[in-house]
Amino acid sequence: MSDVRIPIVVGVTGHRALRPQDRQILFALVTQQLVSIRERCPHSPVVMLNSVAAGADLLCAQAALELGIPLLCALPFPLESYRADFDAESARQLDGVLARAAEVFCACADVPVGARERDGAYRKAGAYVADRCQLLLALWDGGDARAEGCGTAETVAALLGNAPDSPTFPVRGAAVIHIDAPRQGDTRAARETPCTLEACAGSAARTLEQIDAINAELAPQAEAPQTDTRDTLFERLRAVYEAADRRALALQKRYHRALLTLAALCSALVTMFLLYDELESNLFLPVYALLLFGAFFVLRAEERRAYHARYMRFRILAETLRTQGYLARAGLDGNVCDSFTWTQRSELVWVREAAAALLAGAAPAPESAAAAREWMDEQYAYHTRAAGKTGTALRARERFCFALSALSVLLFAAVFALEFTAGGFFATDITSDVLRGALRMHAGQSVTVRGVFKILLGTVSAASLFFSSYFGKLSLERQTEDHEKMAALYALARQRSAGGAEDCAALAREEIVEVGNWYSYCKENRPGIDL
Repeated sequence: MSDVRIPIVVGVTGHRALRPQDRQILFALVTQQLVSIRERCPHSPVVMLNSVAAGADLLCAQAALELGIPLLCALPFPLESYRADFDAESARQLDGVLARAAEVFCACADVPVGARERDGAYRKAGAYVADRCQLLLALWDGGDARAEGCGTAETVAALLGNAPDSPTFPVRGAAVIHIDAPRQGDTRAARETPCTLEACAGSAARTLEQIDAINAELAPQAEAPQTDTRDTLFERLRAVYEAADRRALALQKRYHRALLTLAALCSALVTMFLLYDELESNLFLPVYALLLFGAFFVLRAEERRAYHARYMRFRILAETLRTQGYLARAGLDGNVCDSFTWTQRSELVWVREAAAALLAGAAPAPESAAAAREWMDEQYAYHTRAAGKTGTALRARERFCFALSALSVLLFAAVFALEFTAGGFFATDITSDVLRGALRMHAGQSVTVRGVFKILLGTVSAASLFFSSYFGKLSLERQTEDHEKMAALYALARQRSAGGAEDCAALAREEIVEVGNWYSYCKENRPGIDL
């Protein structure tokens, strides 16, 4: 794998009948937009997804190649048939572009026979480009889309969710960059300033920002390309998954360390306060202040470095790509994020766009039913291991909390017994001159057995509360239950499924919904100084 970063995919749509006098300015505007996208996303590779039709498509392809931007050519049908739609000069330009493209593939599997089928293939290719890109360059005169149309207006409508076959509640983090391109015969002056069209204002900017932030952390793991051959879909998904998984595990450790440190510091704060209150020693005030400063320092450091938020981002990305990769093995390239609930899709739109960017390219060849069965075996083993791991941590938590609770009960029982059966002993002064001098106690202050037990009981009770909060934020019980349920699902699938594509798609839907649910209940577990 040469690069584990998520590409920013710039799609292209446009009409063929460009006016000769507009070509130079259009080329400059396209180049300007591509340079601007690179500058906005400095940590991300930029690629162009283009059907390389005559006219606007070829113009954009040439601009991308001049800038060294990799070109993915999504043809509406096989090249031999596609070439019939080009005149001699356009065909020459097409051959030059294809020779320099990073990948050439058919976006539609069927070979069209008649004009109606060809229009359908063009429409499917346009929808494919709209689905896979985060930014769509539309060299367009602003005309309206038609129900059976197959041109630029229909591709724009597909990205914005206005096409007849668009989902009822579409959620996209993509935008159309409309560059005005009047058709031949139109005498009006072209508008020189591009405009941005979005279904949800600001969603594309937020998506690009999220993906570029992810890539900034993945960049150290990226390598220079070793060959000119582009990885297969499964290889791309697997490589980015593994990089995101490693990053998530590293951030998880830091997040858990912050939680544990805060729990320990807050418990120590209570102890210092009790010691100051009972002993009336000024020595404990600076210690208390240092602990308080330490707790707020850890909290601010976590907020500044966002360990929890970054861990959640990398974990949700890794789990999504793991599921998407298994779909690729089954020969399916639909975006698994479309199975999120609407609320999850709205919140995780950037994950959907990241998966779409990695899906740009030739469709995966389906592997055998044995490979699908292997996937089920791997998923069963994964969830079984995860359930065992979280279950072990859950039992350790229960033992720890039980020990603290038992100690609290024993201390209370001792206090209760001593208070009513040995009151004189409970009031015994155990202060010595050495202790009074070492702790800088106030004059006339003494320490009794009762005071020692109050400190111990308060400390253990505070520790029980703060460490219970710490363990609660780990959501171990919920995670164990979820993994056990998914292991049971895959155990059933191994018994009853033949390993077909439909079964794999159904299992992937269950998997991604579970991933979305995990994100929903874990996102609120941010570190904090609270009970």
